[in-house]
Amino acid sequence: MSGLVMALAAASLMTGAQADVEFDFETRWRYALLDDQFRAGGSDQALSGRTLVGLRLNAGAWTLGGELIDSRVYQDDSGSTLTTSMVNTADILQAYASWQDVADGVQTDIQLGRFTLNVGSRRFMARNGFRNTINAFTGANIRRAAEDWRFTAFLVSPVRRFPNERRALERNEHDWDEENFDQTFLGLHFQHALAAPRTRYEAFLFALDETDSSELATADRQLLTLGGRYYRAPAAGEWDFDIEGAVQWGERSETRAEPSPTRDVFAATGHAELGYTFASPWSPRVSAEIEYASGDDDISDADWGRYDLLYGLRRRDFGQTGIHGPLRRENIIAPGVRLTLRRDAALDLRVLYKAGWLASETDVWTDGRLRDVTGQSGRFVGHHLDTRLRYWVVQDRLQLEVGGAIFERGGFANDAPGAPDATTSVFGYSMVTLRY
Repeated sequence: MSGLVMALAAASLMTGAQADVEFDFETRWRYALLDDQFRAGGSDQALSGRTLVGLRLNAGAWTLGGELIDSRVYQDDSGSTLTTSMVNTADILQAYASWQDVADGVQTDIQLGRFTLNVGSRRFMARNGFRNTINAFTGANIRRAAEDWRFTAFLVSPVRRFPNERRALERNEHDWDEENFDQTFLGLHFQHALAAPRTRYEAFLFALDETDSSELATADRQLLTLGGRYYRAPAAGEWDFDIEGAVQWGERSETRAEPSPTRDVFAATGHAELGYTFASPWSPRVSAEIEYASGDDDISDADWGRYDLLYGLRRRDFGQTGIHGPLRRENIIAPGVRLTLRRDAALDLRVLYKAGWLASETDVWTDGRLRDVTGQSGRFVGHHLDTRLRYWVVQDRLQLEVGGAIFERGGFANDAPGAPDATTSVFGYSMVTLRY
């Protein structure tokens, strides 16, 4: 980080501001076990470790920031699903410069470089939490905010994590991540507070454009995603709600292979949730919710109906991920109920039940890697019961977390061509996080 320090020192001299340093450190280790998993390949396990080291140097309106990441996996089985979402050893997650100004009650932030980003509900663009690696982007991000509104605009290229070959991942080998400038992602997001307490609406547009390169085969996606959100945040003794939806259109290749037919995209996604928080000890909140993401009905026509989840999170809406994770925002209809309990800032519990149906019976169940193009295996994927308990042993310093899930396979998961013999998958994990 010596270059970062020298750059900030120069900025400090130019502005006459005194520089100060912020440092943070986090290391997190999780052991997970999956028995009789829903994919082909039998049981699985993994010991996952993620360490983050951050440094921010502030001089007046200027900030230079950097963050290192080291993500590793041990004790995984030979048939484990091992990807760059799990392993990214000793690399630069963030390296950016930002400038901040406040005028007439409006705060402006401009960020340039490599960074992570949370936007809105985090269903379309987010910094990963539970996952062992974190998406990073290189480009520009502009935020303007006043008391009752916030506007975000960004234009970035995603950072590709390396190495990406399985044998190198198994050995936790190192290779530097690189920007993929053949792919660009643009976002516009606006949020406004309404007169009703804790109630806001959001409007957004995301544009993704990618092309094949000599190093990376892609689906040549050119996608526009337009949507909105209307929600009221939870409060004791009050009803709350969250309604969000988006339509997606454009074009893409049918596969990553060359040559591949181009198909016209029209897809959609939606989330609806209604909850109530009781004004009693542990602040119990119960909610009913449903997720929808369209699927592709006909593999032989020129249209593509499967929704692309972009860079959003799925754990909050669909339950456990990692070596588990049977449901995601692709070709799915998933109604469910949720219970959350919070004793205080140190202890909270979540229980979530979701049932999953394919939105299109002829499209793929992504996480199960199964498809019946005839549609004769039905739609029902299965029942998913998920739970999580978190406790801060030392507030904001040392946290313990345990959780698990049971996935009972439905008709499609049992009958689709190539389905494994397993019927019930059991997943459990324990995790410890240390922060400084």
